[in-house]
Amino acid sequence: MTIDDPLVRALVRLLSSSGRVPTAEFSASERSALVQFSRSHGGLRLVMVGRKSDYAITNRAALESHVNQLQPGAWVPQPVAAAPKAAIDTAVTAGGVCYLLLKAVSPDARWGDSSSSEARTLMLAELQQATGVVALALQPEDGWHTNGLLWIVEQQSQFDQPDWLPKDATGTLAYCAAPMRPSLQQWLAHSRRAAEVRRISPSLA
Repeated sequence: MTIDDPLVRALVRLLSSSGRVPTAEFSASERSALVQFSRSHGGLRLVMVGRKSDYAITNRAALESHVNQLQPGAWVPQPVAAAPKAAIDTAVTAGGVCYLLLKAVSPDARWGDSSSSEARTLMLAELQQATGVVALALQPEDGWHTNGLLWIVEQQSQFDQPDWLPKDATGTLAYCAAPMRPSLQQWLAHSRRAAEVRRISPSLA
């Protein structure tokens, strides 16, 4: 079947994978279509991995349904070997890599990686315009850090609805499912990751 719609092509490519595809593998029109789709429908996230980025599925059933609404028969559901949403939401994968979900609390929330000769900076608010939330791949000895506050919550509801934050709050909101994974604890302990780290108790939010 010929697929002319760049959004359908991009979603079929994602659905045909184990759940994650490097952004570089999509054409410019496909990336643009994914940005617009994720803003209005969700179902996928942008995952920063070192100096590169991937698109990751967070709701496979929703993507499958949307593809077949756009072009019936373009996608036939089939078994997959991995569950990317679970891998991201539990904030841990094999090999000591930890995926931390991030949202900008203030427009100036900025992250930098000082572990390589070519420093990299991420402006969270800009990235969120594409996917609503950013998943950053972390390793204990990497150089990712922010100069602002880092608010860490362990309940999904606190992350999804951060209206409990003070009105003048700034920095970054991060989510990791309780209990905090050893890989994330090691990452936090390795070096100064933020001006201040605040772990929020479920009873306080």
